[in-house]
Amino acid sequence: MGKRSLDILFENEDFVVVNKVAGMLSIPDRFRPDLTALSTFLKRKYGEIFVVHRLDRDTSGIMLFAKHKDSHKILNDQFAEGKVKKEYLALVNGQMSVDKGDIDLALMFNTDKKVVQPHKRGKASKTSYEVVERFKQFSFLRVKMHTGRMHQVRVHLQSIFHPLIVDSKYGGRESFFLSEIKRKKFNLKKEDTERALLKRHPLHADKITFKYNTKAFTFSLDGALPKDMKATLNQLRKLNKLDQSIF
Repeated sequence: MGKRSLDILFENEDFVVVNKVAGMLSIPDRFRPDLTALSTFLKRKYGEIFVVHRLDRDTSGIMLFAKHKDSHKILNDQFAEGKVKKEYLALVNGQMSVDKGDIDLALMFNTDKKVVQPHKRGKASKTSYEVVERFKQFSFLRVKMHTGRMHQVRVHLQSIFHPLIVDSKYGGRESFFLSEIKRKKFNLKKEDTERALLKRHPLHADKITFKYNTKAFTFSLDGALPKDMKATLNQLRKLNKLDQSIF
């Protein structure tokens, strides 16, 4: 594992905060033991590590791990009581017509289709979002999770018809290419193949706030987006920007 993949933001005797790269599992997949998992590398480093929460494989950003059983219980209780605040940055389809909003929609896992979907008998789930930047066909959002359901952000954004720009499971697009927004015809030589700007869902966990015993901790990546999201944003600002604000 390269040094860049194990980006430790903070650690003490009780817990460690890590910046997970996109494409890495949070924990091992029992059906695919060949896939890289962050918890495995942390166990090799510390000898013992406890998973407090997870990020999807293609979601990048801040993850929190406990170093012993006592800290694991304390942090687990914080999550169970809804006291841990998590924020994400997301690139979504469509130009948002409002500046901010809440999505309060119960979610349930469909075992047959292997997807999470809204359902009246599902678990209560709430997400808040705020527009950071608008483009002609897309929007850049800050998203706050009030609950921690599986695929919550992805499904909630899909439910308001603004799925992530790339999301093969909930958005319909597997990759995002420059040719989709370039004004002039995008010409390639016959032997060339266009490289995708994004090959994973653009969701980045950039902030987490929690309490450990009596002390409050806040960790933020201060807008340090992964290269693929940053490159896509730069191209949207060049080629898909609004001519004038209508809001």
